[in-house]
Amino acid sequence: MSLTKAEILGAPRRVLEVPTPEWPKGKDGKTAFIYVRSLSGTERDETLKREDETDKDFIARLAVLLIGNKDGTPMFTEAEGESLMDAPEFTPIERAIDMGLTFNARSADAKKVLAGNSEAILSESIGSE
Repeated sequence: MSLTKAEILGAPRRVLEVPTPEWPKGKDGKTAFIYVRSLSGTERDETLKREDETDKDFIARLAVLLIGNKDGTPMFTEAEGESLMDAPEFTPIERAIDMGLTFNARSADAKKVLAGNSEAILSESIGSE
């Protein structure tokens, strides 16, 4: 079955539960979790590191982009990104970023950027068109 333009543009955001065993358990006594959300094309482009951006700022921006509510809306604002970096237990946030990048098919690109290989991503993108 072929989708219509309206169905494509109106598709709901997907979300993925990320377990957070390092944080307190949920009210039901089970391991709590946070959601990562699917990104729009515009948001997906934001997963590339900006030239003047520090690694810390880049990671904070990724956390803000990827961590969301159950309905797929962002949980944090850009202004709150720095407070995420100062969370007393950062492992679940890091896991959410890793799983969010994979969920959005960006994990390889993000790893290249963090390794300083953003030129390789541009070359691959241009070469694949």
